[in-house]
Amino acid sequence: MMRSLWAGVTGLQAHQIAMDVEGNNIANVNTTGYKYSRANFSDLLSQTAKIATAPQGELGGKNAMQIGLGTQISTVTKIFKQGSIETTDKTTDLAIQGDGFFVVSPDGGSTYKYTRSGDFTFDANGNFVDTNGYIAQGWNRDKTTLSIDSTSPIANITIPPGLTTPANSSSYISIKANLDSGDTVGTHKSVIYSLDANSGWVDVNGNGIQEATETHDENDVGSDKFNTSKKLYERGQDFGALFNSDGKAFSLTTGQGIWTSFAQAKTNTVTITAPGSTVIDLVLNGEAITGSITSTDAPTVASYVAGLINAKTGKTGVQANITGGTGLYLTNDNQTGTEAATKNIKLTKNTSTDTTALTSTSVITAYQYTYTASPLNTTHSYNDGVERTFTTTEDLREALQQDARLYVNYSGTTVADGADILTPSGTTLAVNTSYAIGTDFNGGFTVGTGGVTLPAGTIVNGVTLGVATPYAAGATVGTLAGGGVQLHTQVTLPLNTTFNGNVIDTNDTDVRNEWATTGAQSLNKNDGVTVKVNSTGQFEISNPTGDAFNADDGDVVDSTLATPITMTSTTLSTALASQPISFPVGTTLTSSFSPSSNTTVNGTVYGPTGAGGLTIPAGTVLTSDVTIPAGSAAYVATSAELTTAFTLGPITFPTGTRFPTAITPSANTTVNGTVYGPVAPAVAAAIPAGTLLTSNVTLPINSTVAAGTATPILGNTTFPATASIAQTALITTLPVGTNFKADNDYSLYLTVTNLTNATNNVAANTNFSTTINALQGTLTSGTSVRTSQGIYAASHASSIDVYDSLGSKHTVRLEFTKTGFTTEGGTEWSVLVSVPEPGDINLGNYPENIVTGTVSFNSDGSLATYSPRNLTYTANNGSTGNQNIELKFGTLGQFDGMTSFDKDSNTSGISQDGYAGGDLNGLSVDETGTVIGSFTNGRSFALAQVAMATFTNNQGLESDGGNCFVQTSNSGDPIVGQASTGGKGTIQASSLEMSNVDLSRSLTQLIVIQRGYQANSKTITTADEMLNTLLQLK
Repeated sequence: MMRSLWAGVTGLQAHQIAMDVEGNNIANVNTTGYKYSRANFSDLLSQTAKIATAPQGELGGKNAMQIGLGTQISTVTKIFKQGSIETTDKTTDLAIQGDGFFVVSPDGGSTYKYTRSGDFTFDANGNFVDTNGYIAQGWNRDKTTLSIDSTSPIANITIPPGLTTPANSSSYISIKANLDSGDTVGTHKSVIYSLDANSGWVDVNGNGIQEATETHDENDVGSDKFNTSKKLYERGQDFGALFNSDGKAFSLTTGQGIWTSFAQAKTNTVTITAPGSTVIDLVLNGEAITGSITSTDAPTVASYVAGLINAKTGKTGVQANITGGTGLYLTNDNQTGTEAATKNIKLTKNTSTDTTALTSTSVITAYQYTYTASPLNTTHSYNDGVERTFTTTEDLREALQQDARLYVNYSGTTVADGADILTPSGTTLAVNTSYAIGTDFNGGFTVGTGGVTLPAGTIVNGVTLGVATPYAAGATVGTLAGGGVQLHTQVTLPLNTTFNGNVIDTNDTDVRNEWATTGAQSLNKNDGVTVKVNSTGQFEISNPTGDAFNADDGDVVDSTLATPITMTSTTLSTALASQPISFPVGTTLTSSFSPSSNTTVNGTVYGPTGAGGLTIPAGTVLTSDVTIPAGSAAYVATSAELTTAFTLGPITFPTGTRFPTAITPSANTTVNGTVYGPVAPAVAAAIPAGTLLTSNVTLPINSTVAAGTATPILGNTTFPATASIAQTALITTLPVGTNFKADNDYSLYLTVTNLTNATNNVAANTNFSTTINALQGTLTSGTSVRTSQGIYAASHASSIDVYDSLGSKHTVRLEFTKTGFTTEGGTEWSVLVSVPEPGDINLGNYPENIVTGTVSFNSDGSLATYSPRNLTYTANNGSTGNQNIELKFGTLGQFDGMTSFDKDSNTSGISQDGYAGGDLNGLSVDETGTVIGSFTNGRSFALAQVAMATFTNNQGLESDGGNCFVQTSNSGDPIVGQASTGGKGTIQASSLEMSNVDLSRSLTQLIVIQRGYQANSKTITTADEMLNTLLQLK
């Protein structure tokens, strides 16, 4: 039989197989995920007729002679070329881009099959199945950890129908925002916190009395006060970090500020005389005023003096004014200039040369208020050379109010320097106390515990000690009659030393002590004035009618003096003209007090009809509390003193004066509508004893007073300048417990000007002064108020909804307010966190739904620190209480959260992790094969993840029908993991991978196979013809 015949047969058989393979490819041209096959031909074993021989000698080698026996299909190879991806409208259609297979199981994971066909769907039980019903394998969301662990064993992917997700309470709030650190904030601002008129306390119950529970430090950012509307108030804010109504920063630097004048500075009128030669030698606000004039015409002299003063008005701000031709007084409206030299009236007379009637005085109505970044404790005094420093809004508010109440010379009271009483007579030292050189113990002292040694040079009763002299405890050193004790070296006196006279400081060169000790302060008290910051961020000044009790002038809860003061008899009479004074038991009435109405003192009634007479005797020591009524006199003048005074000039007696003895006017005078005097139509020559004046009366020079009871002298009685009344020099000590309240109602004439200081290189701050300047104007006693422009702080707010355990949402609002700067130059902000009522984030403290904290930034704008770090939230709606919510403002020192740059405040991101319960209403798959569920609460969660397997040899897999492959020994073991890792492809949802059969290649291959088949058929027919020829041989 011919070998070619059988070779042709093998060719036909092999091409039949190749045709089967290619026919199958063409049949699966539209099969999802199908991978086409290729038939691989190989020859059969060849029959060797001659073997090959090697070359020998001259004979060359010969090749073997072999005859092939045909062909065969050695293998059918799967070509795993990527098929084209076609998008679909089904979210569970998955396509693999790259290497890998979906893992499916027909038996719950006992055996696995592998497919590239991603036509998946969910069956009635929620199983994720392919078109064969095989369940896709992967990882499901852990019900405990709520996460997917792709390192755990794979299992059936099942998502139960009607899946719901429970509410998840919020555990954090994360915010990324910028808080503007720049000098302009535009509309990103809010009004400053309101402040009442009380310093160091808040009148919570509205009774006007400071109580122990109402103590509050307005400048302590850790001490919050909320009003009944739960709005934060009573908090001072650093002026250096505040803005005007245009959103422009004040940018105050140390020393910058304002001058504020509360009234026109005005002296009392003096009468200028013309003795012939007049010398003017004055210093006014630091400017020398000198000159001389020879004239006997008083108006001429007055005009000359005024001219000298007004020539320097540009430098002093002071204007001299003439009234009635010879009356001269000085004024300063404090509107000129920006430095101390042009403010107030500070007049010093050279008494050895100046012959005018002017006297040294300081009339201060304006003070300078300067900013400092570091808070200072400023003690107020009657001294415009001492700056009132402020840092916060509360500092300035209290400084303005305290000055308006206590340190403004509204009435032009003469305040000139003199020796000051350091300690009143009768005081016993509670501790060892040092006294400086020049101290005068005018009544001496009784030595206290342990004794004392007085150094050489000390003067005792006019005798200078030549050597140091010891004095034992209990020894009396010096007497009032002998001259007392004067120090020439500093001495420390022991505790329990008792002073037998006043202790006087003879070194003093400052009028501030005279203001406090002479009664000038009491006379000028205007303590009804209030300065507040209202709810619209404006400084607000009011000047209500009547008196007010306040801590600025020593008031305590029971409305009595907390510290003693001393007053002259003249000042006491002036004070009594407008209000009563209540003296506590033990007070010594140094001079003679004449009550305007009957008053019981130590059991005796004094007054107009009192059994004790008209006047309480001088030196009376009270054995019980006594109130001297308004309109009373604090001293008396004897008949002789008055008659002598009348020889010097007329005397004006105010309404309410009672004449206990007859007074004979030197010229006809109308008293209470009746004319008295020497000539007709006078009713009588003398004004009768017992007359009570119903109007002011001026009795002429050279009038005479009948001998008898001394006359009570009321405040505002005007004597000739050189008159001498003995009791006017007496000083009464008003001890602790005295209710001394000036019911003075002075009008305010407010002026605010720039402040500069050339010496310290301090320039004006116009933004600040313009804002406060709106306070300017007249404010008479009454209900009117004056307000500044609005003052603002840079602010920003953000809100986010958080969820409780029931899924209820609650809005958390974060309000940031700029409060100042750190020592390193960064900004500081307060933060107020609030939730809706009845929520509680303040551990049950009022206000329960609000907490406050701070946020600080470094000088580069990065986050420095913040508080609070967590909120403890109880919604009080049945949800789980004490829910912990972490506040994530960013990493300290970094820029990944909150920052403070010079750009508009804004929130670029805010998030939290809570949500309400919801039902599954949609599914999607990402490129890692994660099945993501969308719920009706707007949340999306990973519910499962489709596993992917790769093999070392994909061609080694065995087709198992249904677009599936099974593992073989030649494929290698599957490597299972998540998509997009370990060389695995990615997954594309709503897509399917098409068959990779190339139809044009397959059809071409059919032609090739057909031609091969025809050729092999020809081989067989040719062999048959050759055999037939052979059989025909004969």
